[in-house]
Amino acid sequence: MQIEGRSVFGFFSDQDAARQAVQRLRQAGFSDTQLDALSATSQEGRVDEPFNPSTGRFASLSQLVMGADPSEETSGILLSADASASGLATGDAHAQGHGWMVVALTDGSDVQVERAVKIIKSHGGDV
Repeated sequence: MQIEGRSVFGFFSDQDAARQAVQRLRQAGFSDTQLDALSATSQEGRVDEPFNPSTGRFASLSQLVMGADPSEETSGILLSADASASGLATGDAHAQGHGWMVVALTDGSDVQVERAVKIIKSHGGDV
């Protein structure tokens, strides 16, 4: 199977900006466009299982901040080193905290690729 075209990936810190970029891309004719959340850990069940951090009953910083449920202690330590857990995920030049990815499939022409890049950047995304 051969896939023709080129994909353009945009990374966003703000979910609303990412949604607006997807909407604008679709309006511009990019019908194959997708928005995905990026996370080093599974977010499944995170809202369904709230807990009180003041009790001290959490395995690691990654569990407290990112909702991670590492199976081993060493995994929790490594995940705690992630910029998302440390609080440096917004504003730091080395840890941009991009939690959202927009993908637009183009026909492969330079014109379409440049249009998609321009739309993503106009909504604050990094390409």
